[in-house]
Amino acid sequence: MFLFTSFIAISVYFASYAFDLNPSIVPIALILGGFTSFISYWFSDKIILTISRARPATKEEDYYFYTVAQNISINTGIKPKLTNVIEG
Repeated sequence: MFLFTSFIAISVYFASYAFDLNPSIVPIALILGGFTSFISYWFSDKIILTISRARPATKEEDYYFYTVAQNISINTGIKPKLTNVIEG
């Protein structure tokens, strides 16, 4: 997240000199870069699931997938999580 924001700020800094702009837009780039990094970090799973039109797996519709995922999580000692199915 820090690297991306730094890259954006440095790119805007050099672009401001290349196009004879005021370098005072660098703080704006830092704020926008930090904001987009924050959003993509915290909501990346929801964004991908929405884009791929995934739906929650149910025991009735996806019996084999659901039971295999539950058995793996129980055998490894991991709390069962919500599993999603991407229709293909």
